Amino acid sequence: PSLSVILDKDKDIEESLLKDIKQYNSRINDLNEKVKQFNLTQDKIKNQFWGALRNYRNTDFEVLEKIQVENDIIIKSLEESIDSINKEIKHTDDEIKELRNKTSNIDATISSINSKLKNLGITCFYIDKHPTIKNSFVIVRSDNTPSKNVYRSLSEGEKTLITFLYFIEYCKGQTNTDEFDNRDSLIVIDDPISSLSQNYIYDIASMIHYDIFTSANKVIILTHNLYFFHELIKLAPISERKFNSTYQLFRITKNLHSSFSNISRDSLQNEYQSLWQILKDARDGKIHNVVIPNTMRNILEYYFAFVHKTNELQDELNKLAQNESNSNFKAFYRYINRGSHSDSINITDMGEITPDIYITQFKEIFRLMGDISHFNKMYEEKKNIEDTTA
Repeated sequence: PSLSVILDKDKDIEESLLKDIKQYNSRINDLNEKVKQFNLTQDKIKNQFWGALRNYRNTDFEVLEKIQVENDIIIKSLEESIDSINKEIKHTDDEIKELRNKTSNIDATISSINSKLKNLGITCFYIDKHPTIKNSFVIVRSDNTPSKNVYRSLSEGEKTLITFLYFIEYCKGQTNTDEFDNRDSLIVIDDPISSLSQNYIYDIASMIHYDIFTSANKVIILTHNLYFFHELIKLAPISERKFNSTYQLFRITKNLHSSFSNISRDSLQNEYQSLWQILKDARDGKIHNVVIPNTMRNILEYYFAFVHKTNELQDELNKLAQNESNSNFKAFYRYINRGSHSDSINITDMGEITPDIYITQFKEIFRLMGDISHFNKMYEEKKNIEDTTA
Protein backbone atom coordinates (compact mmCIF):
# COMPACT_ATOMS: atom_id res chain seq x y z
CA PRO A 1 0.00 0.00 0.00
CA SER A 2 2.89 2.35 0.51
CA LEU A 3 4.23 1.61 -2.97
CA SER A 4 4.62 4.76 -5.05
CA VAL A 5 4.21 4.51 -8.84
CA ILE A 6 5.34 7.18 -11.28
CA LEU A 7 4.02 7.01 -14.85
CA ASP A 8 6.26 7.82 -17.71
CA LYS A 9 4.97 10.60 -19.91
CA ASP A 10 4.36 9.83 -23.65
CA LYS A 11 4.00 13.17 -25.35
CA ASP A 12 3.46 11.75 -28.83
CA ILE A 13 0.49 9.62 -27.78
CA GLU A 14 -1.06 12.52 -25.91
CA GLU A 15 -0.75 14.87 -28.86
CA SER A 16 -2.19 12.26 -31.23
CA LEU A 17 -5.19 11.68 -28.94
CA LEU A 18 -5.92 15.37 -28.59
CA LYS A 19 -5.70 15.80 -32.36
CA ASP A 20 -8.22 13.03 -32.95
CA ILE A 21 -10.60 14.49 -30.37
CA LYS A 22 -10.39 17.88 -32.04
CA GLN A 23 -11.11 16.41 -35.45
CA TYR A 24 -14.14 14.52 -34.20
CA ASN A 25 -15.49 17.61 -32.46
CA SER A 26 -15.07 19.57 -35.68
CA ARG A 27 -17.01 16.97 -37.65
CA ILE A 28 -19.75 16.95 -34.99
CA ASN A 29 -20.01 20.73 -35.17
CA ASP A 30 -20.25 20.58 -38.98
CA LEU A 31 -23.02 17.98 -38.76
CA ASN A 32 -24.93 20.00 -36.16
CA GLU A 33 -24.66 23.07 -38.36
CA LYS A 34 -26.06 21.15 -41.33
CA VAL A 35 -28.99 19.93 -39.21
CA LYS A 36 -29.71 23.51 -38.20
CA GLN A 37 -29.69 24.53 -41.89
CA PHE A 38 -31.85 21.55 -43.07
CA ASN A 39 -34.98 23.52 -44.01
CA LEU A 40 -32.95 26.18 -45.77
CA THR A 41 -30.99 23.53 -47.64
CA GLN A 42 -34.16 21.66 -48.56
CA ASP A 43 -35.73 24.83 -49.97
CA LYS A 44 -32.55 25.50 -51.87
CA ILE A 45 -32.64 22.02 -53.42
CA LYS A 46 -36.30 22.43 -54.36
CA ASN A 47 -35.65 25.77 -55.98
CA GLN A 48 -32.75 24.34 -57.90
CA PHE A 49 -34.90 21.38 -59.03
CA TRP A 50 -37.89 23.44 -60.16
CA GLY A 51 -35.60 26.00 -61.72
CA ALA A 52 -33.93 23.27 -63.74
CA LEU A 53 -37.31 21.82 -64.72
CA ARG A 54 -38.57 25.28 -65.67
CA ASN A 55 -35.59 25.85 -67.89
CA TYR A 56 -35.99 22.39 -69.41
CA ARG A 57 -39.71 22.97 -70.29
CA ASN A 58 -39.50 26.72 -70.72
CA THR A 59 -41.32 26.71 -74.09
CA ASP A 60 -44.29 24.79 -72.69
CA PHE A 61 -44.59 27.13 -69.71
CA GLU A 62 -44.56 30.16 -71.97
CA VAL A 63 -47.42 28.67 -74.03
CA LEU A 64 -49.35 27.88 -70.84
CA GLU A 65 -48.91 31.40 -69.52
CA LYS A 66 -50.12 32.80 -72.84
CA ILE A 67 -53.23 30.58 -72.79
CA GLN A 68 -53.92 31.54 -69.19
CA VAL A 69 -53.76 35.23 -70.02
CA GLU A 70 -56.15 34.70 -72.95
CA ASN A 71 -58.54 32.68 -70.76
CA ASP A 72 -58.48 35.35 -68.08
CA ILE A 73 -59.53 37.89 -70.70
CA ILE A 74 -62.36 35.62 -71.92
CA ILE A 75 -63.55 34.92 -68.35
CA LYS A 76 -63.58 38.60 -67.54
CA SER A 77 -65.58 39.31 -70.70
CA LEU A 78 -68.10 36.55 -69.85
CA GLU A 79 -68.48 37.82 -66.30
CA GLU A 80 -69.19 41.29 -67.66
CA SER A 81 -71.77 39.77 -70.06
CA ILE A 82 -73.42 37.85 -67.21
CA ASP A 83 -73.64 41.01 -65.14
CA SER A 84 -75.17 42.83 -68.10
CA ILE A 85 -77.71 40.02 -68.73
CA ASN A 86 -78.67 39.91 -65.04
CA LYS A 87 -79.28 43.64 -65.13
CA GLU A 88 -81.45 43.23 -68.24
CA ILE A 89 -83.39 40.39 -66.57
CA LYS A 90 -84.02 42.51 -63.51
CA HIS A 91 -85.12 45.40 -65.69
CA THR A 92 -87.45 43.11 -67.67
CA ASP A 93 -88.88 41.59 -64.48
CA ASP A 94 -89.57 45.07 -63.15
CA GLU A 95 -91.36 45.95 -66.40
CA ILE A 96 -93.43 42.74 -66.24
CA LYS A 97 -94.43 43.49 -62.65
CA GLU A 98 -95.43 46.99 -63.65
CA LEU A 99 -97.47 45.74 -66.61
CA ARG A 100 -99.14 43.06 -64.47
CA ASN A 101 -100.16 45.68 -61.99
CA LYS A 102 -101.75 47.65 -64.84
CA THR A 103 -103.40 44.70 -66.57
CA SER A 104 -105.53 42.08 -64.84
CA ASN A 105 -105.18 38.48 -66.04
CA ILE A 106 -108.65 37.76 -64.72
CA ASP A 107 -110.18 38.99 -68.00
CA ALA A 108 -108.48 36.22 -69.96
CA THR A 109 -109.38 33.69 -67.27
CA ILE A 110 -113.06 34.65 -67.30
CA SER A 111 -113.18 34.57 -71.09
CA SER A 112 -111.51 31.15 -71.23
CA ILE A 113 -113.75 29.58 -68.56
CA ASN A 114 -116.95 30.97 -70.09
CA SER A 115 -115.90 29.75 -73.53
CA LYS A 116 -115.30 26.25 -72.17
CA LEU A 117 -118.66 26.28 -70.37
CA LYS A 118 -120.43 27.07 -73.66
CA ASN A 119 -118.49 24.36 -75.47
CA LEU A 120 -119.68 21.91 -72.82
CA GLY A 121 -123.26 23.00 -73.45
CA ILE A 122 -123.65 24.72 -70.08
CA THR A 123 -125.54 27.98 -70.49
CA CYS A 124 -127.39 28.24 -67.19
CA PHE A 125 -124.55 30.09 -65.48
CA TYR A 126 -121.30 31.91 -66.25
CA ILE A 127 -118.59 33.78 -64.37
CA ASP A 128 -118.02 37.51 -64.19
CA LYS A 129 -115.77 39.99 -62.41
CA HIS A 130 -116.46 40.51 -58.74
CA PRO A 131 -118.01 43.96 -58.31
CA THR A 132 -115.89 44.93 -55.31
CA ILE A 133 -112.96 42.53 -54.87
CA LYS A 134 -110.06 43.10 -57.27
CA ASN A 135 -108.89 40.16 -59.41
CA SER A 136 -111.77 37.97 -58.24
CA PHE A 137 -114.86 36.66 -59.95
CA VAL A 138 -118.36 35.47 -59.11
CA ILE A 139 -120.70 32.87 -60.60
CA VAL A 140 -123.80 34.41 -62.17
CA ARG A 141 -127.03 32.75 -63.28
CA SER A 142 -127.82 33.35 -66.96
CA ASP A 143 -131.33 34.57 -66.10
CA ASN A 144 -129.75 37.05 -63.65
CA THR A 145 -131.64 35.51 -60.75
CA PRO A 146 -130.34 37.31 -57.64
CA SER A 147 -128.44 35.03 -55.31
CA LYS A 148 -125.76 35.65 -52.73
CA ASN A 149 -124.07 32.31 -53.35
CA VAL A 150 -124.83 30.70 -56.71
CA TYR A 151 -122.14 28.07 -56.16
CA ARG A 152 -124.16 26.40 -53.39
CA SER A 153 -127.15 26.06 -55.71
CA LEU A 154 -125.16 24.18 -58.36
CA SER A 155 -125.35 20.42 -58.75
CA GLU A 156 -122.35 18.30 -57.78
CA GLY A 157 -121.49 17.85 -61.45
CA GLU A 158 -121.69 21.60 -62.13
CA LYS A 159 -119.51 22.32 -59.10
CA THR A 160 -116.96 19.80 -60.32
CA LEU A 161 -116.92 21.33 -63.81
CA ILE A 162 -116.51 24.95 -62.72
CA THR A 163 -113.84 23.93 -60.20
CA PHE A 164 -111.98 21.91 -62.81
CA LEU A 165 -112.11 24.73 -65.37
CA TYR A 166 -110.70 27.15 -62.81
CA PHE A 167 -108.03 24.58 -61.91
CA ILE A 168 -106.95 24.46 -65.56
CA GLU A 169 -106.53 28.24 -65.66
CA TYR A 170 -104.76 28.11 -62.31
CA CYS A 171 -102.24 25.62 -63.70
CA LYS A 172 -101.61 27.81 -66.74
CA GLY A 173 -100.90 30.99 -64.77
CA GLN A 174 -99.39 32.33 -61.56
CA THR A 175 -101.07 33.26 -58.31
CA ASN A 176 -98.77 36.12 -57.38
CA THR A 177 -97.72 38.91 -59.74
CA ASP A 178 -94.56 39.54 -57.72
CA GLU A 179 -93.23 35.98 -57.88
CA PHE A 180 -91.36 34.22 -60.66
CA ASP A 181 -90.98 30.47 -60.23
CA ASN A 182 -88.98 28.66 -62.90
CA ARG A 183 -89.11 25.25 -61.24
CA ASP A 184 -90.64 22.30 -63.11
CA SER A 185 -94.35 22.01 -62.40
CA LEU A 186 -95.96 18.79 -61.13
CA ILE A 187 -99.75 18.56 -61.52
CA VAL A 188 -101.79 15.76 -59.94
CA ILE A 189 -105.43 15.24 -60.99
CA ASP A 190 -107.43 12.64 -59.06
CA ASP A 191 -110.43 11.19 -60.92
CA PRO A 192 -111.71 14.46 -62.51
CA ILE A 193 -114.92 12.85 -63.82
CA SER A 194 -115.94 10.95 -60.68
CA SER A 195 -119.15 12.98 -60.26
CA LEU A 196 -119.69 13.98 -63.90
CA SER A 197 -121.96 12.66 -66.60
CA GLN A 198 -120.39 10.26 -69.10
CA ASN A 199 -121.13 12.92 -71.74
CA TYR A 200 -118.20 15.01 -70.49
CA ILE A 201 -115.55 12.28 -70.63
CA TYR A 202 -114.16 13.28 -74.04
CA ASP A 203 -114.25 17.01 -73.24
CA ILE A 204 -112.40 16.64 -69.93
CA ALA A 205 -109.80 14.36 -71.54
CA SER A 206 -109.29 16.89 -74.35
CA MET A 207 -108.84 19.78 -71.89
CA ILE A 208 -106.27 17.84 -69.90
CA HIS A 209 -104.40 16.89 -73.07
CA TYR A 210 -104.38 20.28 -74.81
CA ASP A 211 -104.38 22.68 -71.82
CA ILE A 212 -102.37 20.84 -69.19
CA PHE A 213 -100.15 18.29 -70.92
CA THR A 214 -98.81 20.98 -73.26
CA SER A 215 -97.95 23.46 -70.50
CA ALA A 216 -96.89 21.36 -67.50
CA ASN A 217 -93.59 19.55 -67.04
CA LYS A 218 -95.02 16.53 -65.23
CA VAL A 219 -98.64 15.40 -64.86
CA ILE A 220 -100.09 12.51 -62.85
CA ILE A 221 -103.65 11.41 -63.67
CA LEU A 222 -105.51 9.01 -61.36
CA THR A 223 -108.83 7.52 -62.43
CA HIS A 224 -111.20 4.59 -61.92
CA ASN A 225 -113.01 5.23 -65.20
CA LEU A 226 -111.76 3.12 -68.10
CA TYR A 227 -113.63 5.15 -70.72
CA PHE A 228 -111.88 8.30 -69.55
CA PHE A 229 -108.57 6.41 -69.44
CA HIS A 230 -109.04 5.24 -73.02
CA GLU A 231 -109.91 8.77 -74.19
CA LEU A 232 -106.65 10.10 -72.75
CA ILE A 233 -104.70 7.34 -74.48
CA LYS A 234 -106.45 8.01 -77.80
CA LEU A 235 -105.15 11.59 -77.70
CA ALA A 236 -101.59 10.40 -76.99
CA PRO A 237 -98.94 10.13 -79.73
CA ILE A 238 -99.51 7.23 -82.11
CA SER A 239 -95.78 6.58 -82.47
CA GLU A 240 -94.71 3.91 -79.98
CA ARG A 241 -91.31 5.54 -79.51
CA LYS A 242 -92.76 8.97 -78.78
CA PHE A 243 -95.48 7.52 -76.56
CA ASN A 244 -92.99 5.59 -74.43
CA SER A 245 -90.75 8.64 -74.10
CA THR A 246 -93.54 10.87 -72.74
CA TYR A 247 -96.10 8.53 -71.14
CA GLN A 248 -95.97 5.89 -68.40
CA LEU A 249 -98.97 3.73 -67.51
CA PHE A 250 -99.51 2.02 -64.16
CA ARG A 251 -102.20 -0.18 -62.68
CA ILE A 252 -102.84 0.26 -58.94
CA THR A 253 -104.07 -2.74 -56.95
CA LYS A 254 -105.48 -2.08 -53.48
CA ASN A 255 -105.63 -4.69 -50.75
CA LEU A 256 -104.13 -4.67 -47.26
CA HIS A 257 -101.29 -2.79 -48.92
CA SER A 258 -101.51 -0.94 -52.22
CA SER A 259 -99.22 -1.93 -55.06
CA PHE A 260 -98.73 -0.80 -58.64
CA SER A 261 -97.39 -2.39 -61.78
CA ASN A 262 -96.39 -1.11 -65.20
CA ILE A 263 -98.75 -1.77 -68.08
CA SER A 264 -98.40 -1.17 -71.80
CA ARG A 265 -100.83 0.65 -74.05
CA ASP A 266 -101.60 -2.63 -75.84
CA SER A 267 -102.60 -4.34 -72.59
CA LEU A 268 -105.34 -1.84 -71.76
CA GLN A 269 -108.69 -3.47 -71.13
CA ASN A 270 -112.25 -2.35 -71.54
CA GLU A 271 -114.63 -2.25 -68.60
CA TYR A 272 -115.91 -5.79 -69.13
CA GLN A 273 -112.39 -7.23 -69.32
CA SER A 274 -111.52 -5.34 -66.14
CA LEU A 275 -114.34 -7.11 -64.28
CA TRP A 276 -112.72 -10.44 -65.11
CA GLN A 277 -109.34 -9.02 -64.08
CA ILE A 278 -110.82 -8.09 -60.69
CA LEU A 279 -112.08 -11.65 -60.30
CA LYS A 280 -108.63 -13.04 -61.10
CA ASP A 281 -106.95 -10.58 -58.74
CA ALA A 282 -109.24 -11.78 -55.95
CA ARG A 283 -108.41 -15.37 -56.83
CA ASP A 284 -104.69 -14.57 -56.59
CA GLY A 285 -105.11 -12.72 -53.28
CA LYS A 286 -104.22 -9.31 -54.70
CA ILE A 287 -107.49 -7.70 -53.60
CA HIS A 288 -110.08 -8.38 -50.88
CA ASN A 289 -112.75 -11.03 -51.46
CA VAL A 290 -115.50 -8.54 -50.65
CA VAL A 291 -115.52 -7.36 -54.29
CA ILE A 292 -116.23 -10.81 -55.73
CA PRO A 293 -120.07 -11.06 -55.44
CA ASN A 294 -120.82 -7.73 -57.09
CA THR A 295 -118.20 -8.41 -59.76
CA MET A 296 -119.79 -11.77 -60.57
CA ARG A 297 -123.24 -10.21 -60.78
CA ASN A 298 -121.96 -7.45 -63.09
CA ILE A 299 -120.25 -9.98 -65.37
CA LEU A 300 -123.42 -12.06 -65.67
CA GLU A 301 -125.57 -9.00 -66.42
CA TYR A 302 -123.00 -7.50 -68.80
CA TYR A 303 -122.28 -10.60 -70.87
CA PHE A 304 -125.72 -12.19 -71.11
CA ALA A 305 -127.31 -8.84 -71.94
CA PHE A 306 -124.79 -8.48 -74.77
CA VAL A 307 -125.61 -11.94 -76.18
CA HIS A 308 -129.35 -11.33 -75.63
CA LYS A 309 -129.76 -14.05 -73.01
CA THR A 310 -130.88 -11.94 -70.06
CA ASN A 311 -134.23 -13.68 -69.66
CA GLU A 312 -132.70 -17.13 -70.09
CA LEU A 313 -130.09 -16.30 -67.45
CA GLN A 314 -132.68 -15.15 -64.92
CA ASP A 315 -134.82 -18.22 -65.58
CA GLU A 316 -131.82 -20.50 -65.13
CA LEU A 317 -130.74 -18.81 -61.90
CA ASN A 318 -134.25 -18.97 -60.44
CA LYS A 319 -134.61 -22.60 -61.51
CA LEU A 320 -131.32 -23.57 -59.89
CA ALA A 321 -132.02 -21.58 -56.73
CA GLN A 322 -135.39 -23.34 -56.30
CA ASN A 323 -133.96 -26.79 -56.95
CA GLU A 324 -134.27 -28.71 -53.68
CA SER A 325 -131.46 -31.08 -54.63
CA ASN A 326 -128.90 -28.35 -55.24
CA SER A 327 -128.33 -26.31 -52.08
CA ASN A 328 -125.03 -24.96 -53.40
CA PHE A 329 -126.78 -22.82 -55.98
CA LYS A 330 -129.08 -21.39 -53.32
CA ALA A 331 -126.06 -20.15 -51.40
CA PHE A 332 -124.45 -18.88 -54.61
CA TYR A 333 -127.63 -17.05 -55.64
CA ARG A 334 -127.81 -15.35 -52.24
CA TYR A 335 -124.08 -14.62 -52.34
CA ILE A 336 -124.02 -12.70 -55.63
CA ASN A 337 -127.24 -10.80 -54.88
CA ARG A 338 -126.20 -9.68 -51.40
CA GLY A 339 -122.86 -8.45 -52.67
CA SER A 340 -124.35 -5.29 -54.12
CA HIS A 341 -125.93 -4.18 -50.84
CA SER A 342 -124.12 -2.30 -48.11
CA ASP A 343 -124.78 -3.09 -44.48
CA SER A 344 -122.65 -4.15 -41.54
CA ILE A 345 -123.82 -7.78 -41.72
CA ASN A 346 -122.87 -8.15 -45.36
CA ILE A 347 -119.45 -6.64 -44.79
CA THR A 348 -118.73 -9.17 -42.03
CA ASP A 349 -120.02 -12.07 -44.11
CA MET A 350 -118.06 -11.15 -47.21
CA GLY A 351 -114.81 -10.84 -45.31
CA GLU A 352 -115.06 -14.39 -43.96
CA ILE A 353 -116.23 -16.20 -47.11
CA THR A 354 -113.82 -18.36 -49.10
CA PRO A 355 -114.81 -17.71 -52.72
CA ASP A 356 -113.52 -20.93 -54.32
CA ILE A 357 -116.83 -22.79 -54.10
CA TYR A 358 -118.70 -19.83 -55.60
CA ILE A 359 -116.19 -19.51 -58.43
CA THR A 360 -117.04 -23.13 -59.24
CA GLN A 361 -120.77 -22.34 -59.22
CA PHE A 362 -120.12 -19.22 -61.30
CA LYS A 363 -118.34 -21.36 -63.90
CA GLU A 364 -121.23 -23.83 -63.83
CA ILE A 365 -123.67 -21.05 -64.80
CA PHE A 366 -121.69 -20.47 -68.01
CA ARG A 367 -121.65 -24.21 -68.69
CA LEU A 368 -125.41 -24.51 -68.26
CA MET A 369 -125.96 -21.47 -70.49
CA GLY A 370 -123.77 -23.01 -73.21
CA ASP A 371 -121.00 -20.42 -72.84
CA ILE A 372 -118.30 -22.36 -70.98
CA SER A 373 -115.71 -21.50 -73.67
CA HIS A 374 -116.19 -17.81 -72.89
CA PHE A 375 -115.60 -18.43 -69.18
CA ASN A 376 -112.45 -20.41 -69.93
CA LYS A 377 -111.11 -17.67 -72.17
CA MET A 378 -111.78 -14.84 -69.74
CA TYR A 379 -110.92 -16.45 -66.40
CA GLU A 380 -108.45 -19.32 -66.74
CA GLU A 381 -104.65 -19.05 -66.65
CA LYS A 382 -102.88 -18.12 -69.87
CA LYS A 383 -101.84 -21.75 -70.49
CA ASN A 384 -105.43 -22.95 -70.14
CA ILE A 385 -106.65 -20.24 -72.47
CA GLU A 386 -104.21 -21.42 -75.13
CA ASP A 387 -105.37 -25.01 -74.61
CA THR A 388 -109.01 -23.95 -74.96
CA THR A 389 -108.52 -21.83 -78.05
CA ALA A 390 -106.06 -24.15 -79.79
